[in-house]
Amino acid sequence: MSFVQQVNAFLAPLDNPRAKMDVMRTLIFLRDLYAQGKVELEQLRRDFREICRDVLMLISPNLTEEEVRERADQVAEELVKRAKVEATLSRLMVRYAPRL
Repeated sequence: MSFVQQVNAFLAPLDNPRAKMDVMRTLIFLRDLYAQGKVELEQLRRDFREICRDVLMLISPNLTEEEVRERADQVAEELVKRAKVEATLSRLMVRYAPRL
């Protein structure tokens, strides 16, 4: 599953299309900043966690604060993994594409 597919799956329960697009755009923007080397990995992780926590509070108001934090950490970590893989692939393509 790609980064965008992962984000889309996470945001599926969000019923406000405007909010969904804003969150998706923000996450993709942060991923792109990381891929360009303009954001450190730990900052990316913190930003993803914060966004995931806010979204979870909207879509799952019945969860406790601890459950929201745990789920946000879990989702953010998955997004970080996807962002790292896509950034690595992008860097490799830029590096090796001229040789093909």
